[in-house]
Amino acid sequence: MPANSALEEITAAKHVGFIPHPMRPIECNIQNAFTRYRDSAGRIFWVYLPHKPSTLSARVHADTISRSIEVSVYEQDARDPASPIKGVSINRWSSILIMDDGEWEKGLAELAGLAMKQAEKQPRCLCGSLLSIQELSDRSQIFACSQFPKCSRIATIKDYGYSFQ
Repeated sequence: MPANSALEEITAAKHVGFIPHPMRPIECNIQNAFTRYRDSAGRIFWVYLPHKPSTLSARVHADTISRSIEVSVYEQDARDPASPIKGVSINRWSSILIMDDGEWEKGLAELAGLAMKQAEKQPRCLCGSLLSIQELSDRSQIFACSQFPKCSRIATIKDYGYSFQ
């Protein structure tokens, strides 16, 4: 599910209770640390927020019609860090899993676990600030100091974890 554009106006709330059948196998194959949400359009998705200082989150969005699941790491929106739907997807730490083969459950569990680990690995600058995602003119992404231009430290996404591709 794409970030920002289509969801920018949608709100979300934690969702407890009954979960429809197509979503049940998904929830059974992701870690318990993910929280289930339902957006105002009725879509169910899951978010993991690390317990340490970080602006990163892991998210799982499923599309039961196309039978695909997107597992991604996002940088939360600085203006609304508690929002489970706003933010910027880290392209290198995003993957789409097709629910067609018999192994998708195992793949989902592995990707969700990897996304959780990556969400906990937000780098810090030498000045003490968290590095945040910046998109370059060629659409690639880097971590850059949030105190820019006062501090200009950068790091590549590749330096801080595995590619999900």
